[in-house]
Amino acid sequence: MSAAFLIHGFLSDKKDFDALLPKLEGRYGEVFCTDLPGHGEKHTGRKTRLISREGIFEYILAEFDRLQAAHGTVDVFGFSMGGALAHYLAAEREVGRVVLLAPAYKDLFFIYPFYRMKFGREGRRETRAKKKNRELKKPLLGQLITDKAGRREDMKRGAGHFFKVMLPRLGPRNYIAFKRIIRKCNRTARNKILKNPALVVYGRLDQMIPYSVVKRACKGFEDCKVVLYRDITHAMLHSKAGDRIADDIVKFLDSHTE
Repeated sequence: MSAAFLIHGFLSDKKDFDALLPKLEGRYGEVFCTDLPGHGEKHTGRKTRLISREGIFEYILAEFDRLQAAHGTVDVFGFSMGGALAHYLAAEREVGRVVLLAPAYKDLFFIYPFYRMKFGREGRRETRAKKKNRELKKPLLGQLITDKAGRREDMKRGAGHFFKVMLPRLGPRNYIAFKRIIRKCNRTARNKILKNPALVVYGRLDQMIPYSVVKRACKGFEDCKVVLYRDITHAMLHSKAGDRIADDIVKFLDSHTE
């Protein structure tokens, strides 16, 4: 059987995929999901340094080669920084299917507050149209998958993950290392059109990664499917809708069986 290689986000850990892992059981000969070097629960101080940029790439390439030697085909999954690393692997190695969750080709989404306001306006426009039993002249981008309580819970979980997991590990050196990792990922994948089936998942209320990453990702794959959620933040699989997102990923895998 084939293998799955799951790569978590910057300063996070393997728990990024807790909602997805149970749904991958029985689908692969091996599901490899571990903490990247310099990441995980044992690295909690701001003075903790990520290993060098070269070390991160050496690590994921070595683990991918191990999985490929044992299982042949390897599907790669990546969240945030892990999404950029997964795209890098697809450009450097012969991989199977590719799943990118809010891939961090860019960061620091300064205009997020405007998207938040736009979401509110779109919601009111949709409500008025339903009351009048009319269709919207301009369809809204992405599907709505939670209620107001779910959106509040999503924001709470996302903020909690940032303050409890990421912030204690964030420091200037770590952030510089992150920028260098992303720069190398982008440079490696630039101008390459890959034939792998790819899924890009993005939440329109993402506080950290701009919507432009969706177009950036799809430019790199001939066969690219996009799933947009209008009301999901960067929390993704950590959100209340994590199971629904995981189900959509499984649907993509089922539609691209070998």
